Amino acid sequence: MSLAIVVGLTQLLGFLQRFPRYRLAPVERPKGLYHYRGQLHVHTRHSKDATGSIDEILRAAAQEKQDFVVVLDHNSLAAATREGYHGNVLLIVGAEASDRRGHIAALNLAAPSLGRPIERWKTPSVTAWLTHPMQPGRRFDLERFNPALVDGLEILNGGSIVKRAIEFPYTRLAAALYFYPLNPSYGATFLLSRPDETLALWDRWSATTRKTGLFGIDAHGRVSYRRSFALASTHLLLDAPLTHNAADDRRRVIDAIKKGRVYSAFDALAPGDGFWFVGEARNFARRQRVLMGDTLRENYQVVALRADAGLQVGDGDLRFHLFRDGVEVARRAGKRFRIVVSTRGCYRIEVELRVRGMLGGDRFLPWLFSNAICLAKPFSSLLR
Repeated sequence: MSLAIVVGLTQLLGFLQRFPRYRLAPVERPKGLYHYRGQLHVHTRHSKDATGSIDEILRAAAQEKQDFVVVLDHNSLAAATREGYHGNVLLIVGAEASDRRGHIAALNLAAPSLGRPIERWKTPSVTAWLTHPMQPGRRFDLERFNPALVDGLEILNGGSIVKRAIEFPYTRLAAALYFYPLNPSYGATFLLSRPDETLALWDRWSATTRKTGLFGIDAHGRVSYRRSFALASTHLLLDAPLTHNAADDRRRVIDAIKKGRVYSAFDALAPGDGFWFVGEARNFARRQRVLMGDTLRENYQVVALRADAGLQVGDGDLRFHLFRDGVEVARRAGKRFRIVVSTRGCYRIEVELRVRGMLGGDRFLPWLFSNAICLAKPFSSLLR
């Protein structure tokens, strides 16, 4: 068989791979939770290394049914004049500020502060997080940095995902480049890997003060915004719906980012819209629900953590991993997860999905990363 035929057949098989691999199940989200999906860390041509316009971004966001987009140009708030609702898409503008140690995303930052060290501009009204802190070739200088200055960090970043695949023998990168032109979602699966080093940093920082873990698409327009937005998203779970009042909704989206009411999902593998993760505390007749980003400070007899992937999947196709303060404490197969906990700490979830190869052979790939629900004190559980 000639090389041309082999190439043609493998590309055809790659083209025929169906993605997203799994579909949403009927939504069974707990009452009073409202889901929104969007993108953080998008650049326009106001950044020297980007090519796209605000109109292109908004068009792509509408096509991919995004509810919000956060633009972060390098040391520029030039796009701020376009803030607000455009149809059903809320545009929020901040900046990716250059610090001598690396890059920091900032919302509610005044333009005169751009380019200055974060110590000179971080106030309680400014929401800030590190962008691509562990990216090969662009690592943030953590030795001279106080983590108390930021509200979180990008645990996932579009550029970092690609750069982690550029390592000998380059097989993952080669496969991604080979299949991406005909099937972008399938090609992107070869780039996915768990960002161990960044997650370890997140857990280490969160051991003293809770930090929000975020996904930054870091889109510059060189790959179309629509293709970028289709690969992964930031998802919010709010306790009240957005109202379509631009000022109020802007404040609430930023507040959710700051507090950690978010999770990140690779929607190219499966839509993340149906996922939820809550804590339910019970003390005889008294009950309390806690969400991602919350800390339960009172003593209850039973604290149960519950999560649902919201997907139509077989029990062997999905795995939940529960981490407490960075240490895996439970693992479950299946589309739902429930566990009773009694140990103080911060609990977060990672979810893996099975992806079947076109010629056989299965891979479990990282699909979703939640933020944490924290217990401030030990609990005496009635159920073990």
